[in-house]
Amino acid sequence: MLIEPIRNLFSRGVVVKAGVPGSIAEDVLPAELEPMAGVHPRRHLEFVAGRSLARQGLRELGVASFVLLSDSKRAPIWPAGISGSITHKPELCVVVVAPMSRARSLGIDAEPEDELKTELWKAVLDSQETAAVARLPDPGVAARIMFSAKESIYKCQYPITRQYLGFHDVHLEMDWGARRFNCLMPESVAGEVGGSMTGSWCVSAGHIVTAVEFRG
Repeated sequence: MLIEPIRNLFSRGVVVKAGVPGSIAEDVLPAELEPMAGVHPRRHLEFVAGRSLARQGLRELGVASFVLLSDSKRAPIWPAGISGSITHKPELCVVVVAPMSRARSLGIDAEPEDELKTELWKAVLDSQETAAVARLPDPGVAARIMFSAKESIYKCQYPITRQYLGFHDVHLEMDWGARRFNCLMPESVAGEVGGSMTGSWCVSAGHIVTAVEFRG
C-alpha cells in the first residue's frame, strides 16, 4: 500500500489512513452498521473498512469514543470541530480527518486507474471539458480523473453548503503536468466556499486518488 503519495496531497495536520477492505482490523459500533443491513457483502466490507479507518484517525486527533453515523445523504456526521472524508472501493479505502482549525472541510475520492467509458462522458463532462479531454493521449483515463475530481469537490463543499451539486454544476480547469485542478463553483454555493476550489491527484495502489482541502 503506497500511502505516502496520498498523504502528500494534504497539508500538515491532516491525518490520512488507507488500507484494503478485508485486511483492516474491524472497529465499528452496532449503531454505525444499522444503515448497512441487507446490503451486498462486498459493500458491507467496504463500509466497515471506512468506519474502522475513521476511528483510527479520530483517535490520533484525541477522539477516543464516538459513534460515526450518517446523515440523510449518507455523508458521515463527524465530531464537533472535526472535518473528514471517506472513500472506498473493493481494493482501496482511504479516510482523511483533521481539526477544523487546520481544514474546515475535506474531500477525497478513489477510482480504479482505468478509462471512463465514452458513453458516460456526456453525463460527467461539459462541452469544454469534453473537448479538452479528447485532445489528450489517454482521454479515457483523463475523463476518469475529472470524474473523481468532481466527486472530491462535492464531498468537500457539501458539509459547508448542504447543497447537492451535479457534475454539470461545476467546471474543471486541469493542470495535467502538476496533477492539480481548479474547479469553478456555481453562484448557489460561491457565497460559502468561494468562486473556485482547488485540488490535486495521485496514483496509488492501482487507483486514481483526488483530494480537496478547504481551509475557509
